[in-house]
Amino acid sequence: QVCSARSPSEPSPDSLHATLAAMVGNSFRSADWMCPSCKNMMFSQNVLCRNCGHRKPTLNTMGQAVWGFYPLAEGRMKCEGERHCPECHGIIHRSHSECLGCRAQVQEAQQA
Repeated sequence: QVCSARSPSEPSPDSLHATLAAMVGNSFRSADWMCPSCKNMMFSQNVLCRNCGHRKPTLNTMGQAVWGFYPLAEGRMKCEGERHCPECHGIIHRSHSECLGCRAQVQEAQQA
C-alpha cells in the first residue's frame, strides 16, 4: 500500500483547522463537511444538514466543486488507488469494489 501525506507545495490546513476546532472542538475530521446552504459544519455520517436539511455535497451532485465543502480533505493521508464514492463521498479503498457506507445503508433499509 502506497500512502503519502499532503505535498509541501499545498497550503497548510493549520489555520483552517484551528478555526474549525474552535467551532466544533478537536473532533473535526477530514470527511466532515460544510453545508452549502447554511454553512454549518456537519459530521461525515450526516447525509442531510441537521440545521436546514440540505443534502450532503457529493461528486454526483456538485462535480469538482464539492471539494470546497470538505475543508480538511487535503490534510489526510492519501493511499494509491483510493477514490471517493460519488453517492455519499465516502472513501473507497482500492481493495473494495463498492462503497461500504452505501452498502451498509442499503442493507439497513432492506431490513427495515
